[in-house]
Amino acid sequence: MKMNKNRILSKLTQQARLALDELICLQEVDSTNNYLLSQINFNNPKRLACFADQQVAGKGRRQRSWIGYPDHNIYHSFLDYLEPIPQNLINLSLAMGVVVARTLKALGITTGLKLKWPNDVLWHSKKLAGILVETAIRPNKACAVVIGIGINTYLPRIENQPIMATDAILKTKTDRNILAAELLNQLIPAIIEYQERGLKSFLNEWRFLDSFTGEMVRLNDNQQQITGLMRGISDLGELMLEDARGNVTLHTIGEVSLRKLSSISKDSQTESNLNTA
Repeated sequence: MKMNKNRILSKLTQQARLALDELICLQEVDSTNNYLLSQINFNNPKRLACFADQQVAGKGRRQRSWIGYPDHNIYHSFLDYLEPIPQNLINLSLAMGVVVARTLKALGITTGLKLKWPNDVLWHSKKLAGILVETAIRPNKACAVVIGIGINTYLPRIENQPIMATDAILKTKTDRNILAAELLNQLIPAIIEYQERGLKSFLNEWRFLDSFTGEMVRLNDNQQQITGLMRGISDLGELMLEDARGNVTLHTIGEVSLRKLSSISKDSQTESNLNTA
């Protein structure tokens, strides 16, 4: 099923329709994030949403490339402008993780959903969705944010893989247009809330869905490996890691990779087929 602009618009709430300046549906694009990054115009800021049927050069965090399947899965990016520039903008991906979890719950996935710091949505420890936030800043004035969201709706091979898709969970084919509309219905009020209050409004929900708190983890931070007990996230969205001596260190998102110690040997080299942005 192809993405259909009119079908998506017909399912939007009044708030979402009024707040969105333009909805773009593309048959093929290198990356929806790249497409919207090219549309940034501080002199004429518009709130844009882009969906694609296929990405040929999708990207994830840490310069990873991603494989996508034509006419399957959600390949989405959203452009907005935040003024004044929020403090600790780097934690926006955490808020968007909550948005995606809310969207999937509305789709009917009410159990098994968890969040992995800083930008993955899991279902029973398998990756279901991912987020990539990119920014462009006009010094001392405003920030343009492009939020890339990928959601697996269909994957040809998921058995014995660290990935999952909505079709397999719900035992029925996902209507991507309905899912796209629900994503915008959740995302648009959330980005407005984030601009007003930052991460504060999303903290409790993120912590409730945190899949790693209380687990022994290994954090790869700029080629340095740190092992410790994850103690959740701070009010600013920093990962809190307790070492063997009981000292707690704070880690920002940046170039960080996080693994549970129990799963490192199994999937440290495995990436989801999800095409994030």
